[in-house]
Amino acid sequence: MNRLMVATILLGCFGLVSAELRAQDTIQDIVVVNRPKSNGTLQRKGQIIEWLGAEITMEVNGRELSIDTDQVISFRTNWPLEYAEAQQLVAQGKTTAAVQKFAQAIESETRPWAQRIIRSKLISQLMLLRQVDQAADQFVAIVSQDKNTRFMYLAPLAWPNTPNRFSRAKKWIDAEESIVQLIGASWALTGPDRDAAIARLEKLVDDIDPRISSLAIAQTWRTRPSVSIKQANVWQKLVDEMPEAVRTGPIYVLAGFQALAGVQSETDKAI
Repeated sequence: MNRLMVATILLGCFGLVSAELRAQDTIQDIVVVNRPKSNGTLQRKGQIIEWLGAEITMEVNGRELSIDTDQVISFRTNWPLEYAEAQQLVAQGKTTAAVQKFAQAIESETRPWAQRIIRSKLISQLMLLRQVDQAADQFVAIVSQDKNTRFMYLAPLAWPNTPNRFSRAKKWIDAEESIVQLIGASWALTGPDRDAAIARLEKLVDDIDPRISSLAIAQTWRTRPSVSIKQANVWQKLVDEMPEAVRTGPIYVLAGFQALAGVQSETDKAI
């Protein structure tokens, strides 16, 4: 039994590969998309050539087809054996071992778009281990190939009560990519380069990418010791308008201030 067949069988255990696919030694990529007008779905079978930002480029019956990521319900493809093994380790809660297998899977995988997906899985596991430097390196590897990556939510930013520090924060504040600057500034906020971090965040608030500007806004909130309930309500409206993919961090920051503002309000009433 070759490595491809083993990987396919293992992934099938996770519901990622159908019986029809397992019967084949050479497997087509399958992308299942939503059909809004008919309230149904459509399967596209062929080869995924690239997956950048919000668009998949796929070769179907000898012609290239563009698919909007927002329409994608699921997809199936061949994965390296190491990827299947890594997924099993994640399910078993064996984070350190999973990190090693995901790293091996990246080396085994030759398709850039598939490598980026594996890197996204690796980032999640690295953050669980609080290995921020390594997670940041993997994230930058994704961004260097896909500036509009759909994995922006995985950017290893610092948020309130984050216990670990990013050793290259000062250097990354002046990086070329906006998202890299944002990562550096977020970690520098609680260190000796706080002023430089605040200055950088104030510039990133006006970034053309709404995801970056939203995250930068939420990071600037961390510079405030406290806020009133009125201000917290204003921020709540801002969070509601942010891209859904990057709301988690801002919501976390806001929740802390809302809780504090609520306590302060009750204290004021008592007085």
